[in-house]
Amino acid sequence: MSSSRLHGDAVLREVRPGLARVPLALMNARALLPEDTWTVHFLHGPRNHEEVRRLPGLAPHIASGSVRLRRYAINGREQGEKLDRHAHFNYQKTLPFWASFAAPWLLLIEPDTVLCPDSQLRLESLYGYAFTGAPWAHDKDGLLPAWCFNLEHCVGNSGLSLWRRDVVAQALAETTFAERARYILLYLKGVERGRKPVRGSPLVRMPGQASVRVLRTWRNATHELPIEALLPTAMHLYNVSGVDTYMSVALQALRHAGRLPIPGVPSAELASRFAVETTYSGNYTPFGMHKAYRYLSAPQLSFHLILRFVLASRTRSST
Repeated sequence: MSSSRLHGDAVLREVRPGLARVPLALMNARALLPEDTWTVHFLHGPRNHEEVRRLPGLAPHIASGSVRLRRYAINGREQGEKLDRHAHFNYQKTLPFWASFAAPWLLLIEPDTVLCPDSQLRLESLYGYAFTGAPWAHDKDGLLPAWCFNLEHCVGNSGLSLWRRDVVAQALAETTFAERARYILLYLKGVERGRKPVRGSPLVRMPGQASVRVLRTWRNATHELPIEALLPTAMHLYNVSGVDTYMSVALQALRHAGRLPIPGVPSAELASRFAVETTYSGNYTPFGMHKAYRYLSAPQLSFHLILRFVLASRTRSST
């Protein structure tokens, strides 16, 4: 795996005890990221750090400081074993989260992510983007997900995600939540009025007829109503939305407004080289994958992706 010589922090946040995937995800990250430039952080709950400390494969790295353990706290409040997911995701929308790390790179991983050996992607190719995650796939009718409506790039999922921490922190420091909502509305209204191309189908779908009606109503309102009338609803929607959808929209909008020094996200084609989740062509090894087993067929995964892991592992063990 080729990684930038710039320093980075790989971060796993998990408070639940008894998850066997947690130490495996940490070992995977520590094994595949250069130890001289990357530090792996485990932000843990009251008890689940002991499971990590007991693992022989991680003990030397914990002792050397290349794997660091600390209690997961949100705005100074230590989290218990039942995480408030809304608070967890909203914390990532605020400056204190990004200010709690120092390296320019931030790689967020989860227990169900895996980094791939011998990826053909060079992380340096993503240094010019604020946020990279797996692209969201079209549905069987060729339509993009609803949250990609009028976005230039339908990218990306945050389960395995790479961030220019310094750029994101600066953007959050220089704009308020309300200002970002306003920039998003200006961005979407600009698309509606034809000032920039619409990417994907204008009739994107959400699960359930009620969701379709809500989406259509919001689209019509975005097109017809003034920004001041839309702002309270927009702020509520982006407060309750997932961190990946919010940050993708916000960063693309800030870039469109000239408030971001680099593009918010890469193209879906480049993002797919970084992470696989809902779509995979099978002819390359990505940097990693997140929960691909939920979306991709078993034959596709076993024949293309897992086979690459096995071959890479055998090659390394024989050298």
